Amino acid sequence: MTKPKVVRVTWRDSTALHGWTDYDKERRAAVLESVGFLVAENDDHVAIASSHDDGLTNEPWCQITIIPAEAIVKKRVVRDA
Repeated sequence: MTKPKVVRVTWRDSTALHGWTDYDKERRAAVLESVGFLVAENDDHVAIASSHDDGLTNEPWCQITIIPAEAIVKKRVVRDA
């Protein structure tokens, strides 16, 4: 089995304010960075996994994160396949 690409994805996420609070107009959406094995990529989303099994099981991916395409700020390959 070929090794999957490893990618770093910078993306915007929702921010929630819990409990009673005052709204701060300077608050912005959270900008996150996630690094993982590239599971899938299409017009809708990028899916990355934290772990990859290279053939010992029938379930090769662990801890998949699906990031909506609209939320992605930047994506770069850390390691090619």
